[in-house]
Amino acid sequence: MKNPKLIVKPFAKNGQKNVIPENYETSMESNQATWDQGFGQITMLPVAAGGLPPKGQDFNGIFNQISENIVYLSQGGRFKFSAEYAEAIGGYPKGAILQSDDEKKEYLSLIDNNKVDFNTASDISASWKLVNTDDLLAQIASKQPKGDYATKTELNSGLAGKQPVGDYATKTEVGLKLDKNAVVQAVGTSTTEVMSQKAVTDLANTKQPTGT
Repeated sequence: MKNPKLIVKPFAKNGQKNVIPENYETSMESNQATWDQGFGQITMLPVAAGGLPPKGQDFNGIFNQISENIVYLSQGGRFKFSAEYAEAIGGYPKGAILQSDDEKKEYLSLIDNNKVDFNTASDISASWKLVNTDDLLAQIASKQPKGDYATKTELNSGLAGKQPVGDYATKTEVGLKLDKNAVVQAVGTSTTEVMSQKAVTDLANTKQPTGT
């Protein structure tokens, strides 16, 4: 989907405009526009029948405020918590997402009629949930996959009884290399048996040094 034509500046940014009141009061001019009733019935009657025309400044004020919000969103703006606005609307609804004052986090409202300011409240666990941060990817990259890992103490204890990795001969292989039954205590003619150190020493003791 392509972007619509983006509005660069709010309507009547530099023009004459009125601040539009929230609610109509009887002390106001009968052709005064307000947010609660719009333009009054008198502006919809012919002048000949006693009607009054709507004021151009009111039109400018209405379109200016509406387009000001549109331009803000078009520029990528995010709405922040406003205590005044929260009070006026009875609190933010469940599911609303607002940006923190430092513009580094976003919070999701967990309840309706939410007036808790997550920027200053000490405990927001029941009212707001942190859903985004400016360093989210960096935080994820610093974590390891969830699993049942051994603690450092358990790991050190487990490794203490291990030997270094290597290509070791098995007990059976070592046993095959040294056949205890092939060790004999006397001389002979066998080509598969060997004399023990003691047998060799005893035999040497029966000999005299070579001489002339």
